[in-house]
Amino acid sequence: MHEIARTILARYLETQRVPTLDEVGLSDHALATAKHLVFVTLYLDGAVVASSGRVHIKKNSSALELIEHTLLCLKDERIAQHLGDSTLLDRLQIRVDTIATDARKIITDLTDVDPRWHGLILIAEKYETLAVVLPRMSAVAETADDLFFLVAKKAGLDPDTLDWDDIILYRIETESESDF
Repeated sequence: MHEIARTILARYLETQRVPTLDEVGLSDHALATAKHLVFVTLYLDGAVVASSGRVHIKKNSSALELIEHTLLCLKDERIAQHLGDSTLLDRLQIRVDTIATDARKIITDLTDVDPRWHGLILIAEKYETLAVVLPRMSAVAETADDLFFLVAKKAGLDPDTLDWDDIILYRIETESESDF
């Protein structure tokens, strides 16, 4: 999938229009009928410079989600300064994660969370925020508590004062592909 994401970026940067499923080889791909969440992360020199994904599927297929989130990465302020660089596409590393519906589970505590295999989605409607930490994205999350701390901080919340009644927490597993 990272190759498809790279093709999507190349087509868009070349034509300045959203490519079709046919143009990026997705018409007959399994993603054309699948309905999984898709997260795209772009790296430059080992650092994340863009990411995009949703916690609920909005498009009719994972293929359309992949196109949209790949292109939404270009709006991430962390990559904006690099967009004029003609070598950018060659220097980017791409990771694509998909999350099947059955790979998301609402949890009420951290006992079943292993940061080596799981990520977290935190939704806090009371605070009008949410955050996602994908599996294997952070080397600093050695424990479930570390992972919870990261996702809470990413949501702009203090993990020490959060009330479990104020959040919805999903444990997630992803299928991940990258070119690094």
